[in-house]
Order: sequence, then structure tokens, then C-alpha cells
Amino acid sequence: MFAPMKRKGGERSQHRFHTILVPIDRSGLSKTALLHAAALARAFDAKLRLLHVSEIPPVLPAPEADSIGRELWIGTTEFRAQAQAQIEAWVEETPDLFAIDPEIVIRTGLPGDEIILEVEDSVADLVVLTTHGRTGFQRFLLGSVAEKVTLSAPCPVLSIRPAAAPRPGHPAPARLSATPRRILVPTDLSPVSFDALPVAVAIAERFGGEAVLFTVLEDPVDHPEIEWEERAGITAEEVKARTAAVTRAQLREKVEELGFGQAIQRIEVGFGRTVPTLLHRAEAEGFELIVMASHGRGPLARAILGSVAREVVRHAPCPVLTVRA
Repeated sequence: MFAPMKRKGGERSQHRFHTILVPIDRSGLSKTALLHAAALARAFDAKLRLLHVSEIPPVLPAPEADSIGRELWIGTTEFRAQAQAQIEAWVEETPDLFAIDPEIVIRTGLPGDEIILEVEDSVADLVVLTTHGRTGFQRFLLGSVAEKVTLSAPCPVLSIRPAAAPRPGHPAPARLSATPRRILVPTDLSPVSFDALPVAVAIAERFGGEAVLFTVLEDPVDHPEIEWEERAGITAEEVKARTAAVTRAQLREKVEELGFGQAIQRIEVGFGRTVPTLLHRAEAEGFELIVMASHGRGPLARAILGSVAREVVRHAPCPVLTVRA
């Protein structure tokens, strides 16, 4: 969890990443996560660790010849060696990765559990992963491995969903840039939602970009039962304009209080349903990264990834970095 920090005018954000962990399978989609992680590692001068997990049970002793379990144990060691060799080949053929000299870690067990264990063992402060599903360790489906990691990791998680991956022979869309310069920071006006600000500002500053604070309010136009002109003497659109102005002023005051006044130049207000409005803004303005706190309300809500964060990760037109609040 990252508490917002006071900063002097013009001072760089004090937040930084030291160790970045990238859980990968052996598919081409993992290369997308690797490129994003490499860019962040260079920008923050961070160590990069590449993790591959085999789902074969991790506690198999070396059996006697011809005994039950011998074939499975041999398969485990061979699979680990093959995975190590393939990942080393990826690193060697990718200059951006080779220059960083990442450490390769091979673990055996349940993917979600092993990723969290590796986060703790390596004291990683950022996880970068793709969210896609095939078989074995490739079951990166929200609701299973990726959601478990996003919920349980004690550090921010950058999720890149498969729809955002570039197709062979086609250039990646601008919003998939590994060096994001247009960053959207949603807030629901709750104190914990501002925990995402230090991370977003640090990334924006490292890549010479801009972090935009954005909140979504209920649209008074959605309440035709209220006769605005008759009851209040103003139209629903005038109510929206006044509400937006007041909300922007409140957010500006909060940003200044947290010490990010110079870093956050744009504060915007939208009206409508939270997730569709947020996703539409990200798509329409070509944001390349969304940085948001993931949290719930109440005992049950705290047991799952915040519903808004979960839907944004599933459907965003760009990578989403969630900061556990």
C-alpha cells in the first residue's frame, strides 16, 4: 500500500520501483508483458525477474528406478530445463531485455500461489502480467490466476489483457505503448482512491507524460422524474455544470493537500455509470495507461477485488495498473 507523500514544488515523485516481477508462460503473449516490464525497469533503474511456473506438484522426491512416480518426476525436471532454455533464448534475442540482464526463476506448484510467494521472496514492488487463458500456467483468466494475483499481491499489479496485444504483422496501437505518457487516474472521491496518485505521478514523470485525475458522478439527466426548472429554477445541464465545477475545486484542494498540485494539471469530471463512462473516456482520449486503487467496501467487499477495478481491468482499451488500497 502506498500512502501519498508530501512533495516540494518541482520535486520528483519519491515513489519508485526497485524489483519488477513478470510471471510468464511460453506463449507469444508473454512477450508483451516483457516489453512493458523492460521499459519500466529502465525508467526506474529496477531489477527485473522473470518467473515461470510449472503446475506439476512441487513436492515429488526423486524416486527409485522403475518405481511409481519416476516418469512424472523426470518430466518435471525436463520441463523446467526446457522452460529455462526458451526464456533465455527470448532474452538473448530481445535487445531491450538482454541489456537489463534479468534474473530467470523457475518454480513448480500452483501458479497463483507461486507468484505470490515469489513476490514475497524477491520483495518485488511491481508485478507485470498478461490476462489470458489457454491451458496449464496459461490460465490467466480474471477470476482465477490473474485476479488472485491482483487481489493478493502486496504491491501494484500491471495487467495487460489479450485484446490489447498487437496482432502479428500489425503495429501496436498507441495506447499500448510500453512508455505510457497519457495516464488516467480514476478516483471515487474516497480517501483510499488517492493511493494510486504517487504511482501514477512517478510513471508520468519518468516517461515525460501527464497524469489526469478523473471522477464520475451520477447524471441528473438520468432522473426525468425531477422537474429541475420548476423545483430549482435551473436545468439539469446547469446542475451538471455547477456540480462539476464544485467537484473539480474539491479535487484540486485535495491534490494540493497531498503535495501533487504541480504534477496533476488536469482534473476532469464525467457523468453517467462509472465503468462505461471511465472506459469511454480512456478510449476517446487515447489514454495509454490507467492507474487506480482497487478496494471494496465492507467485510465482504474486502474479500474480493473491488468491483469497479475488476471491470476496468477486464474491459479497458489499455493496460491497467492497480494499487491495492
